[in-house]
Amino acid sequence: MKKKILSIVLTGLMMLSLSACGNSSNSDNGSATPDNQEQEQEPMSEALESRGVWFRVSGKETIAKDDSVNGISTFEDGMVTAYALNNLGYTIGDFKGMSDDEILDEVAEYKVDGTPIKYTLAGTTDDTGNIIIEENIVIDSSVSTMLETGGKWWDNNYDYSPCTNGYTIYDDIYNGFRYASNKVDSDYVYLVTRIDGTPAPQPFVLDSVDTEGIEVD
Repeated sequence: MKKKILSIVLTGLMMLSLSACGNSSNSDNGSATPDNQEQEQEPMSEALESRGVWFRVSGKETIAKDDSVNGISTFEDGMVTAYALNNLGYTIGDFKGMSDDEILDEVAEYKVDGTPIKYTLAGTTDDTGNIIIEENIVIDSSVSTMLETGGKWWDNNYDYSPCTNGYTIYDDIYNGFRYASNKVDSDYVYLVTRIDGTPAPQPFVLDSVDTEGIEVD
């Protein structure tokens, strides 16, 4: 009788042990899901070329659905194609539910003559000269003046830095870079693209001083 009771107890302990191991395994797998992994940040030089359509938006501390889109750009192989939307009444919310191809079809008639055109990136460094704190997208200044359409469509003096977070507009999440056009009134020019995932963490960073092809002060 004692042997039978001992056998039952040992069997029960083995089942508990197996159950505990199973729970531990599930817990480990859960902690390793992609949502919990650290997101790799993409430098500006790579992001511009890999992310499709970029929107130039006038906004305040955040982007809202009714904020004006003044231009759209695509970057490929060191060339930028620009679409000038100044004073046409487009808002960021107008592009709800549209694919990149549909957006480019929508604005095709506003393509700036002479683009695509070569662009370069120029970085401004901190006091040490070792860290880029602002980054400009530069095209030939004589061409940018000559090709103005319906107002200024490009500015080589926009000193971009990463947005502090992403912005949800309807079902889309936008993130990217911004320039303080009026720091007193918190007016910003945003250069943003649509991203997958969540508004945070910030997926983009500025380039390093060692990035090939970047002009550094």
